[in-house]
Amino acid sequence: MRFLSKWFVLSTVILLFVFAQQRSFAFEGDTLYVKGSFEWPGGKLETPEQPVQIMLRNVTPIKGLQFTLINVPKWLTIADTTTDVKLTDRSIATNQTLSQNFRRVTKKSVTGDTLTFLIIPKSNATVDLISEGNSAILNLWMSVKATATGGSQTSISLINVALATYADNQNKPVTHGLKSGYFWIGKKGDVVFNKKIDLFDVLRMIDIALGRPPEPTAYERWAGDFNNSGSIDIQDVYDTATAAVQPQAAASAHDDGAGKSSGSIRFRVMPIPVNTTGRVEIPVTVRASEPVAGVQMSFKLPSENYTIQPPVLDDKFAGLEMYFKTNEDELTLVLFDAAGENIPAGENTIFSIPIDIQSPLKSNEYLQISSAMAAANAGSRLEAYTSQEQQSELIVPESFALHQNSPNPFNMSTFITYDIPRTEREEVNVTLRIYNMQGQLVRTLENQKRTAGRYTVHWDGRDDIGQVVSSGVYFYKLDANDVVLSKKMAVMK
Repeated sequence: MRFLSKWFVLSTVILLFVFAQQRSFAFEGDTLYVKGSFEWPGGKLETPEQPVQIMLRNVTPIKGLQFTLINVPKWLTIADTTTDVKLTDRSIATNQTLSQNFRRVTKKSVTGDTLTFLIIPKSNATVDLISEGNSAILNLWMSVKATATGGSQTSISLINVALATYADNQNKPVTHGLKSGYFWIGKKGDVVFNKKIDLFDVLRMIDIALGRPPEPTAYERWAGDFNNSGSIDIQDVYDTATAAVQPQAAASAHDDGAGKSSGSIRFRVMPIPVNTTGRVEIPVTVRASEPVAGVQMSFKLPSENYTIQPPVLDDKFAGLEMYFKTNEDELTLVLFDAAGENIPAGENTIFSIPIDIQSPLKSNEYLQISSAMAAANAGSRLEAYTSQEQQSELIVPESFALHQNSPNPFNMSTFITYDIPRTEREEVNVTLRIYNMQGQLVRTLENQKRTAGRYTVHWDGRDDIGQVVSSGVYFYKLDANDVVLSKKMAVMK
């Protein structure tokens, strides 16, 4: 019994070795195979660089071949065998190609399940043998049915295959190997097509949303448009990031009709202060009807006197992720956090844009919001509005003035504008301070010399040590050239 057991094990090992050698030899010898690829539901490979290819790796000169293609599940289709199937220009001899010397005969089954090909020499062929090589012999432009299941695969298998060679004055069969081609069906969010939604998809989506090269492919445009809105934007970035870390939540949001407007948001950018050179920071404020999960914005500053610098997040939102692309006069940014750290409803200053000013504002030069959009929780879109103020002319006030802050009342931030007229001195000392109802100093916003002009200052609702102030009434007081002006404002949480 022990002898039989050893003999059985030895026999099994020998058979496995022989089988492996046969498979290896078959693939290394004359082999017909399908080159795998990827597709997506409803997609079609339409460019010459992206056909499904039938490959022939032959060490024996081939005079003709016959084979049948079948795909399981039946998700692939060839629309027109007369135009969507072509012999390749594989070289078969010096200055001779397969397409010049061979022709194909195609037959489609009645049910459309299979496609049979016969490739034989033309009657006027100058070369009637396909010489040794390894390249495509047939290109097929195929499409994927819209009913195909994203994230799965289909295959094209070869059956009823025959290869013939010519030797000893007669046609002889060629022993050959076969290999099916597998086609992965893409799915929404899997932008880089690595068969899962992960970090690499999120990073590529951000590049596409920011307009970074390379240009997105047809598949990337399809997979990246997570909500089928027709474009790739912050909502799609948010959905993809959510799918990478919370797959079930992303699927639920998508099924529930993500993309529909669920509220509103207003973006506001303050004007660039006049009579200013050097670096200034222009705050960007949003007022939203509900928590904001992500923001996408583009800005433009059409002036040779300014250079836009990378944006800076407000300290309250330091946990959010900001991605941006900037050049001398344009800025595009994407801001989101799929982990749920949302921008709360109400009014918030979320970031500021530093701008280097080479010479003072002359006329009609202001920071423009080119586009703006926002996503709420679960990726639903917020109806976006913008408001931006511009300085139309260089303003030289006739008298000292302190204007009412705007907005007022406010939640988290507001803007205060004041005027300085021409005086006997070219510059005057200016202080702008905020006090509570008890007369205690809360914040010093300005303490510097100013020339004549109108100035706007941003207050983020914090005191001098960085703590958020409580709700209530506050005074702001301007002291300039022995002129003291004050007004009230209200903070409402």
